[in-house]
Amino acid sequence: MSTAIDLTVQDANVLLTTLKKYLPQLSEFGVTEGGIQEFENLVTTLQQKDLAYKGAQNTKRQFTIEQNLQVERAREIIKKVKTASQVAFFNDKGKLLDFHKGKAIPSTVSGLVAETLYMKETAGLNTEALQARGIKAADLAELETCHNELTRIDNAQEDAKHSQKTLREERDAALNDLKATMFRMRKSAEVCFMKNKTALAEFRSIIPVYKSTKTATTTEPEPPNP
Repeated sequence: MSTAIDLTVQDANVLLTTLKKYLPQLSEFGVTEGGIQEFENLVTTLQQKDLAYKGAQNTKRQFTIEQNLQVERAREIIKKVKTASQVAFFNDKGKLLDFHKGKAIPSTVSGLVAETLYMKETAGLNTEALQARGIKAADLAELETCHNELTRIDNAQEDAKHSQKTLREERDAALNDLKATMFRMRKSAEVCFMKNKTALAEFRSIIPVYKSTKTATTTEPEPPNP
């Protein structure tokens, strides 16, 4: 979409230059200085919306990277505690079940948020036995830290998703507004220069129109939604 927007902005700027060149003639067909200014404002708005959307994409991407790191961090400390519990409670099946022996460590954020909290509470009830097998207070604190960080990042990630969706919709709306204005401007030029093909050619879009693989002709694109 970014390439399409860049092409549309380029096409719009070329059209703006042509409109200003022929404004005296076009003024009789509904094209005014005010209309051209509004056109320019639409170009600026689209560029700003596109920039904001790209910023939201980058933010979401950074949260995803951070989230993946926290997932691995949480899985590592859970594995460490579970392994120590298998030594500490080798002959105690009930305790081993308490530490989820035989149960896979979650790989999803929501699963790890729940599992780190559970392991923190379970390990806290068996601190002495686990410490005898190498689990330190820092390891128990790590469970709590992972739980808190995963919760924070998950919330931030969801906010970033919503923000990206909103900004994408705003950008697409701005794109449609610009395309609609360009369509109307070119139609005004068609009426104005109906008998002047040389001038009319200057209003053509610079965006290539690709021929269909099924037919040898191209069709005029549908007008954008107003």
